[in-house]
Amino acid sequence: MKQARRREVIRTGTTVEQMVRAIADMIVTGALLPGEKLDEISLASRFEVSRTPVREALRELGAMGLVGREPNRS
Repeated sequence: MKQARRREVIRTGTTVEQMVRAIADMIVTGALLPGEKLDEISLASRFEVSRTPVREALRELGAMGLVGREPNRS
């Protein structure tokens, strides 16, 4: 009897890195307008992840200067 081979998932980056690239692309292409609010809950739903990686992605985008974050504000 042949043993079933498990397929390994090949990832090109982490979920956070993928979200950073996707959101940065939306900003650069104008799909997200300057000053547009980025809601953690809607982004989490869009990318089918929890809010934790969304927060990390937004933190990285803030460090890149692509988004502004106000402490204790959504």
